[in-house]
This record gives sequence, C-alpha cells and structure tokens, in this order.
Amino acid sequence: HALDVDAAPMSNTLIRLKCTPVHLNFVQNPTSFYPLMRDLTLASSSGFGKHLRKLLLSKSKVGDAGAAALAEVLGRIGKDSLVELDLSFNDIGPEGMAQLAPTLGGLDKLTLLNMAMNRIGDRGVESLVQG
Repeated sequence: HALDVDAAPMSNTLIRLKCTPVHLNFVQNPTSFYPLMRDLTLASSSGFGKHLRKLLLSKSKVGDAGAAALAEVLGRIGKDSLVELDLSFNDIGPEGMAQLAPTLGGLDKLTLLNMAMNRIGDRGVESLVQG
C-alpha cells in the first residue's frame, strides 16, 4: 500500500487507516515540516509505521533544526522495516546530520539513503559513518 499525503493535519487519518502503508510520499509537502513530524509521532503511538519500507521526504524543508524531530520519528516508525529514505533537497548541514546519524545507524534494513543536494560536508559524512 502506498499513501501520498499533501494536507495536514493528518494524524487522525493515519491512525484510522484500515491498512498500514508501506510507502509514504511527502515530496514537496506544502505544509510545514513540524506539523508533519507531530502527526507522524502521534500516529506512531498507535502502531502506525511498523511496516513502513519507503519514506520520501525530498524538498520537505527539514533543515538542521528539523533533523532532531526527524530522528525521533524515524526511531519510532520503520525502525525494523525502513528500506529506503529520501532526504534530498532539505538543506541539512553537518549539525543536522550529527542529529540524524545515530538513528540512521539503527535502521537495520536501510539500504538506500538519498542525501543529495544537502550541505552535510565532510563533518556530516563523518557523523554518518560513525553513526
């Protein structure tokens, strides 16, 4: 099952789904990043996301400030199932990568991480490798 989301708030919708989506596409999400993370956190408390395999967040305006919120959400949803994560074009720098790296290192099934067009630099890559 796949779910393309382009409106918020959505936590109630996610909780009421009859199936658990395995792909979530928030590419160029027009809503603010923080309500999106809030809604995913709320939905995760009901078990949402435990089978999530693909999360697309390209162009979602994450930035360094949103990286900590994203790390928390990723620790709750898809921890044992996430295979693909697209964080391209999100203005994530070395500080943001330092926030994300420990969580990314704990995503055991992750085989594809797209960080294209961010500004993580050498320090960010080092954080990711040290995970």
